[in-house]
Amino acid sequence: MEFERDSLNAMSSVLETIQQRIAEIDIKNRKLEEEISELEQQRILNVPNNQGTNEYVSHFLKNLSAGKSEFT
Repeated sequence: MEFERDSLNAMSSVLETIQQRIAEIDIKNRKLEEEISELEQQRILNVPNNQGTNEYVSHFLKNLSAGKSEFT
């Protein structure tokens, strides 16, 4: 009986940890989506002779789609 109670408490703790992690990931995803949107707007507004910025945005978006959350 005590083992079952301990197991339930452990599972409850694991579930709570998973829920917290999901919430953290959701927040990060929202921030990244906002960042992507801002970068896309900047790219649209860039003048054609500003090739460096366009390359920066393009490289950032490529890294982001590859699962990298930071520009490298």
